[in-house]
Amino acid sequence: WVGGTSQRDSDGLTHSTGLRSVVSGASGLLPRFLTSPKPIDRAVLEGIPGNCLSMSAGSIDGWVGVYDFAMTALNSFAPEEAAEYQQTVTQLMGEYELREDLLANLNGTLLQYTVPGEGFPGTPAGIFQVNLRNPERFVGALGALLNGASAMFGDGQAASLAETSHEGLRLFEIDLSRTQAAAILDIQPALVLKGTDLLACFQSSEPLKAALDGLGAATPLSANKDFAKFLDTLNAKGALVAMSFSDDARVLGESYGPVSQMAAMMSGALPESVPVDLALLPSEQALTKHLSFSYSGTYRLGDGSTQVSVNTAQFQLGDFLPLLATAGVLFAANELYGAEFAAEPEQVDPLEL
Repeated sequence: WVGGTSQRDSDGLTHSTGLRSVVSGASGLLPRFLTSPKPIDRAVLEGIPGNCLSMSAGSIDGWVGVYDFAMTALNSFAPEEAAEYQQTVTQLMGEYELREDLLANLNGTLLQYTVPGEGFPGTPAGIFQVNLRNPERFVGALGALLNGASAMFGDGQAASLAETSHEGLRLFEIDLSRTQAAAILDIQPALVLKGTDLLACFQSSEPLKAALDGLGAATPLSANKDFAKFLDTLNAKGALVAMSFSDDARVLGESYGPVSQMAAMMSGALPESVPVDLALLPSEQALTKHLSFSYSGTYRLGDGSTQVSVNTAQFQLGDFLPLLATAGVLFAANELYGAEFAAEPEQVDPLEL
């Protein structure tokens, strides 16, 4: 069963608590998935820069069960399609296995955090870190998958895995320059093996190298006293299995600023029938000055069959409903009357002739 409650303080902060409970030992995908998360070692926060925009951490040990469920369902309801899928996967992977060498190879805690201005062009970049059961098999399987996909798509569509090194660590870059994706996305995903840990960045290798070079003089996220106090409160009640952090003001600023500037520039190009002046959008500063931080975490009780999620945030979904409703009214008005107004003949004053 599931349940929850939410309340708002006088300072505008919302506090939400969600509870989910599964009968111990219950079979099926959902019970296994909900009870699979394992406790998180908060030491991972020591390697995250304190100026990050956001971070999240949680166990991924149960995710491979989703793949197993999908394959079981496919074999049950469409055995012919399942056989074709298996044949295609075998052709792509060669001597490696998609499930064992790639999907099930990932285990433990998946850590993700976003750093400002490290992506292209100057956009935030996401860093991912997870443990591997067998790093060599994972790298081999990834290379086989890229080679198999390149062979399947034919000449001129090849994606390759190039290996170099950085600070004595093995660095792998996925070269997409000869694929169709290169015409749309200017990215070069990169991976690094650090012992049994895999670090990845989908934008390029530069943010990854910066992360590997260490924090230097920067303060780690673990030094955030408010976030630490929030996690301490949850840890006192049970084993922490998930946590997240967000600097809401900076997250909004990174996305809203460029979009609002572009909208203001395009405002003059809109038809007169559209009753919207994009130049009147509120500034980034006007919005972000009201924002602070958001924290969330999940702890489990006993064997994990019962888990409690707690969230403290500046906004909740209901805060955006007036904005969405206004946008819907404007869109409907334009659809209903915009074309009619645009089609009206121009009225000319006879005295002006």
